[in-house]
Amino acid sequence: MPSINITQLDFSEREICRYFESLHPPEELQIIFGVAMNDERLFPNMNLPNNATYQDYIDRWIHSYIQANNNPARNRIASRKGSCNSPAIRTIVKMAQTWNSYKSGRENTHLLLGETQQNN
Repeated sequence: MPSINITQLDFSEREICRYFESLHPPEELQIIFGVAMNDERLFPNMNLPNNATYQDYIDRWIHSYIQANNNPARNRIASRKGSCNSPAIRTIVKMAQTWNSYKSGRENTHLLLGETQQNN
């Protein structure tokens, strides 16, 4: 699905405002919507199919906003295994923490490397 901004969709300001209001979004999102309608480039890009309508966009936007409020990043737990597996990270961590992995084996304790226990 391509990343679509609302500016790429066909709508009139009146149509989109009516549709938005009919969904009874949270008050804070109504404020954001009002500001963004003054400069449509302020709306975020959404991954939507090529045949998406402004209704699809608004539905996804409201849903994404509500989901983000219900599950904020501070409450999520990152997957250590998938956090980063780049070989460059191993070198960066060694340099930043100035250890030698051959002597200490502590490099595996770093969160970016996906391990939680120290090697002995």
